[in-house]
Amino acid sequence: MKNLFQAICIAGLLGLSDIAIAGQSLPATSRPADSAAPQITAGSILYAELLKTVDAKKAKAGDPVSALLQADVLAHGKIVAHRDSRLIGHVTEAQPHSKESPESRLGIVFEKIKLKNGQEIPISAVLTALHPAPPPTFEPPPIGPGPPINTTGATPSDRHGSGMAPKRPPIPSVSPGASQEVDAASRGKLGTAPTDIDGLSLATSGGSQAVVSLDRTVKLESGVIFELRVTDAKAR
Repeated sequence: MKNLFQAICIAGLLGLSDIAIAGQSLPATSRPADSAAPQITAGSILYAELLKTVDAKKAKAGDPVSALLQADVLAHGKIVAHRDSRLIGHVTEAQPHSKESPESRLGIVFEKIKLKNGQEIPISAVLTALHPAPPPTFEPPPIGPGPPINTTGATPSDRHGSGMAPKRPPIPSVSPGASQEVDAASRGKLGTAPTDIDGLSLATSGGSQAVVSLDRTVKLESGVIFELRVTDAKAR
């Protein structure tokens, strides 16, 4: 009986060993696949708000630049990058305005999007437009005891008598084809295109882009809105 009990125990141990070895030798194809990383389709339009002022007089090549997406980015009907995801880039060139060099240049390139869950999506994008920071929205103060407060008359933030600063229209979710490419003809002979910010233009030369000015040093204030078109995006 004792010998029979020992034989059963030995057989059980051998069986467990075989199961463990078989589990370790499972082919890679039988293991659960990693969840697919999000991809941003080439042609997608990104709207991003600059987080920190960049001044061509102080900046230098390699300085980090960050911006926040202002709209969800869609691909095949699904959101792949939510609003407020961070756009990460760096300064490529910085040239202040001077008498000897009147053309001021500031180049910025964005190379990846950092999602809220920490995942990063490498991208390649070109700057197609530059918009000034939207004005702050005026909110009437709370009404307390005393005479009513006139919220429809002129206020310090109102130059047109409306009583409220103009609101910037919300930016919708965007997908490839939502915006047209910059018309090459509008760039002129020097390869530049005007922006929505007075005195600043976008210049393209030798495959690189820069914001340029001929009368002052380029300075992009925090809150400036970048409009970029994705030319290539690969999931990491």
